[in-house]
Amino acid sequence: MKKILFLFICLFLVSCTSGEPKIKGFKKQSFIANEIELSGQVKEIKAGKKLRVYIDADAKTKGLFKPKATLPNPVAAQLAQKDKYPYIIYLNRPCYFSNNPICTPQVWEDGRFLPEVVDEMKSALLRIQAKYQIPEFEFIGYDGGAAMALLLASRIKGIPIKVYTISGILNTTQYALLMDEVLHQDSLNPATETFSLAHIPQVHFVGGKDKQVPLALTKDFTKKISKPYSLQVKSYPSADHFNWAQFKMEY
Repeated sequence: MKKILFLFICLFLVSCTSGEPKIKGFKKQSFIANEIELSGQVKEIKAGKKLRVYIDADAKTKGLFKPKATLPNPVAAQLAQKDKYPYIIYLNRPCYFSNNPICTPQVWEDGRFLPEVVDEMKSALLRIQAKYQIPEFEFIGYDGGAAMALLLASRIKGIPIKVYTISGILNTTQYALLMDEVLHQDSLNPATETFSLAHIPQVHFVGGKDKQVPLALTKDFTKKISKPYSLQVKSYPSADHFNWAQFKMEY
């Protein structure tokens, strides 16, 4: 029954294909960064209003001769669709669904947390902030998007930011070792930046049935943050790594 419900949500809220998800009620838009444009989808951006930014999971590679980034489970897109808050953007990570020649699997897979990659997202968000005079950001990151949200929050200065993570990969090095994945040696890791993250309000949502990112990994990360300004871990006993669209999220 739960699998049927998840399929229903997937089909009617967000197109669950391996390509770029299509979010009903959102418009596609490109965002200028440093070296490349990031693709995304916008519900609405209004000058002077807090902006909620959804960041999705780590992409996988599909295709042998013309490899492309794919998102088999765009959970952040599904959650953005359900979110009633009016001012939302769904921002793709660098090189996702891009035809730019510099975009290769080495960028969206091995190098997904390189400083240059994080800086591209930071640049796009700062341009949005300056254009619309955004007074506050809320980042909602799922899976590897959670790590990206934390890395961005620790680097964007002068504006209040709150981070929500959902089944979040918070220690990228630890996770890569557990999953036998390869990360570039220069990749950034939120777990090594806990001092700068201590002042960032954070809420970490964990699924009781999540076998990829269990509660123990999240708790291990939060223990590294000394004297946090505001930090919560919220467990959803029936949630696994992929079925978050079934639940009412407490943002």
